[in-house]
Amino acid sequence: MLETKKPFAAGLVLALLAAAGCYNFDAVFDDCVKAGRCQPTDCDPAAVDPPDDLFHDANCDGVDGMPGDALFVDPAAGQDSNPGTREAPLKHLSFALKLAANQGKALYLARGTYDEAELRMDKPVSLYGGYSGVDGNWKRGADHTTQIGGGGIGFTVSGLGDAGVVIEWVRIGSATSTVPGAPSIGLRVMDSSGVHLRHVQVEAGAGSAGLRGDSPGTNPQGGADGGVGQSINDTSTTPAGGTRGVSSCGAGSYRGGKGGQGGTFDPPATVGEAGEPSASGGGAGTNAWKDCTVETTCECIGVPGDDGQPGAAGTAGKEGTAGNGTGVLKDDTWVAESGTDGEPGTVGSGGGGGGGGGYCRAHGFTAESKGGGGGGGGAGGCPGLGAKGGQGGGASIAVLLIRGHVELESCTLKTTGGGQGGPGGQGGPGSAGGQGGAGGQGLTSEKDSVNNNNQAMRVRSTGGKGGKGGKGGDGGRGGHGGNGGGGPSVGVWCGSGSTLAQKGTFVTRGPAGKPGDGPGATLHEVLQEAFYQCPPAAP
Repeated sequence: MLETKKPFAAGLVLALLAAAGCYNFDAVFDDCVKAGRCQPTDCDPAAVDPPDDLFHDANCDGVDGMPGDALFVDPAAGQDSNPGTREAPLKHLSFALKLAANQGKALYLARGTYDEAELRMDKPVSLYGGYSGVDGNWKRGADHTTQIGGGGIGFTVSGLGDAGVVIEWVRIGSATSTVPGAPSIGLRVMDSSGVHLRHVQVEAGAGSAGLRGDSPGTNPQGGADGGVGQSINDTSTTPAGGTRGVSSCGAGSYRGGKGGQGGTFDPPATVGEAGEPSASGGGAGTNAWKDCTVETTCECIGVPGDDGQPGAAGTAGKEGTAGNGTGVLKDDTWVAESGTDGEPGTVGSGGGGGGGGGYCRAHGFTAESKGGGGGGGGAGGCPGLGAKGGQGGGASIAVLLIRGHVELESCTLKTTGGGQGGPGGQGGPGSAGGQGGAGGQGLTSEKDSVNNNNQAMRVRSTGGKGGKGGKGGDGGRGGHGGNGGGGPSVGVWCGSGSTLAQKGTFVTRGPAGKPGDGPGATLHEVLQEAFYQCPPAAP
């Protein structure tokens, strides 16, 4: 209010005195002006005239305020090379803040937009908006909108201690950041107390959406195939089993089992080796004999080896956790918490080796055969790679307090809304396990002879075929990345050590951002509060 009150017209004063006898002159006058019945046109050249809510020039100097205690700023008519007077105002708020701090003055801001990036007040300067500027002869009123702020953080007050600065009759706004997952913060107050906001509108832009987590492709390292069991073509060779499949997937890669040896008269066929860690090898074919006495065609067939057991598939990797939809204060700003990465799957198990084929001999004759070697087991497939977590969506915060104290009076706060969280990536598929090797063919031996009836006969002996090696298990799928949390929407966020007093302040909150919609884990609760971690609002 004015230091020196304006006199009413004599008739009005007498009427009020007659009606009330004793009354609150200040309150009656203010009510009269607000009702439009009185105009505060009277002034006293000796009056002290700080800027007031009536926008009245109390000391007849043509300005609501004390021109000698302030610098004037007009974005339309000013120049930063000017001295900052009414007739020659400054242009940019960032420049004027530094100059006013050096001279110990306040700033009177003309209507218009001060769209300047990274606006910061780090020395105590009070800001008074609502002036018409040069073109309007610096008249002041609520319809002269003074808009300040630029970038993802509209305006920052920092390091003032208990400076007792006043900011009134201005609008502070921030834009939606072009950086993924970044917040939009209208006003940020750090390490400062005694900051008084009156008739201030603060509007935060929307938090930007978080990025999608990367989805890896198929692991390029597949499971190696098992070797083919040896086929026997002459009587001098020992029928060897196929070699095991071996892959290189780093620690924990599993080999296939070696194929069993084909049977001979001595020794017999052997079982296939087990794959790692647990697939059984195929059973060995047994040796066989056959007496040929009266047949004209006598055939002896060795028992084939059994196939190796296929290896088990690897298990899927653990999924990443979802972002929490609240975020944290870090490095003097708000930071989104992204979903965590999924973990790799496990290696597939190696297939068991095939069993060796059995030996067979026609009794009483020299026709005999050896069994084929069993096929080697395929190695386990390599694990799928884990996907990246989705980035959290940016917050929309009208006022952020970090180790600060602010008093709000008759202010309006608005948030546009939090950004959507980024989807978590899809875990990469594991590579296929190696194929088991084929079993080898046994030796076939034929001989012409006569039977017990002195008839011509044909004697044939065929060794058993080696068993096929088991296929290696496919590698386990990589874990999906956790979905990024949605960006919160908060009117006033009070960090640790911050306090807030408010009176007649209204908060309009835009929606909280939605969490990411990828295949991984999702937390649906996203912070949306008028006052977060702040003391109770003053009555």
